Amino acid sequence: MPVLELYLISRADRAEVEGQWQVGSRTDANGAEAVVACRDALEMRWLPELSALSLEPWNLIGGASLFSGVLELARADTPGAHLLRSRVPLW
Repeated sequence: MPVLELYLISRADRAEVEGQWQVGSRTDANGAEAVVACRDALEMRWLPELSALSLEPWNLIGGASLFSGVLELARADTPGAHLLRSRVPLW
């Protein structure tokens, strides 16, 4: 039987996004709950099979909380760089 896999990915420039991230100030309670088990280990990692960057460690991120909340990530080593996962479409 085929397997369904979920990822939170970015197709942004790999050089700008790959690396360590931390939870940003716009994260709500659900977003914080989603990463409670790994908040100090968040990183965007290149997945060549998807040609995209994935938020990792995915196996420790709570999908239900993540998809119902807001998660802002701030680049650990680059002030001003942010990624945002919102529960509402941006377009």
